Amino acid sequence: MTAACAVLAAGLLAACGTSGGTGEGTSEGTGKGTADGPPPAERVPKVTSSADVPGLPLDAHALTREQYLTYMKGQRVAARRCMARFGFPDFRGLDSSVDASYRGDRADPSRYFYAIDATGAARYGYHSPPEGPRSTPPPGGGTTAAENAVYQGANAGRRVAGRTVPEGGCSAEAYRVTHEGAQAGVDILSGVSRPRYDLYRQAQRDDRVRAAFAGWSACMRRSGLAYADPMAAQNDVRWRKAAAATREETAVAVADVACKQRTNTVGVWWSVLAAYEKRYATRHRDELADLRRAREAVVRTCARLVAEGER
Repeated sequence: MTAACAVLAAGLLAACGTSGGTGEGTSEGTGKGTADGPPPAERVPKVTSSADVPGLPLDAHALTREQYLTYMKGQRVAARRCMARFGFPDFRGLDSSVDASYRGDRADPSRYFYAIDATGAARYGYHSPPEGPRSTPPPGGGTTAAENAVYQGANAGRRVAGRTVPEGGCSAEAYRVTHEGAQAGVDILSGVSRPRYDLYRQAQRDDRVRAAFAGWSACMRRSGLAYADPMAAQNDVRWRKAAAATREETAVAVADVACKQRTNTVGVWWSVLAAYEKRYATRHRDELADLRRAREAVVRTCARLVAEGER
């Protein structure tokens, strides 16, 4: 998986949650049958809109939008310098990765806890609201087979434009250049998002969250809607078939939000998830400190590369 794909996949965290899923967990446990049991829940906030959802403990360690953009721009400079040596000064293979619309890797309530805001539910149902214009690469942003062979290292060891292609190609060289001075083996992009996904799934399976889902489900049944949990409503196959929300979809989404508010489903869900993240942060304090130092070192290097430009 490329660096950009790792980050973008992390942004789809909540979409990976499926009704009744089991999944693989980390050593933090599932809230059931673990050696030390589920962690004590944090205080339960009253949530009636996304503005009421507090930040989560691992947000402090998550990749920010600014860090991501600096990192990807630095990777692009390093890759272009390498590609230029092999006769490809106009390489644009990383342009699409430098996406100014990327919002960072901190918890987004609308992704983590699905529909929360009544106004959005009534207007968009379970569809995402339209976003601002995404940055687009300049014309000619595609790559040729010859460029890809050098960038990915498919012809490593061979001579191109009078030079020997390094192992791993210019992609590996760009990684080495941007990570110079950083601790080896630290995943600065998904060092938080990977364990966070496991923690999210554990919280979904926790008895306290399942009880909150059961209360929400009972509320939905009183409106004539049979869904086991909020994920089942969000992922109803009928919504995926339409490009925009249908009247039926918005009606279900409005009922969903109303039941979340009546039962404070999101408040309970957040409190349990926050407890798992807090325990993880405590147990992995050293690793998170290593992540912070490595990320800061890489971002400094990338900022210098960007400042130097293409020269």
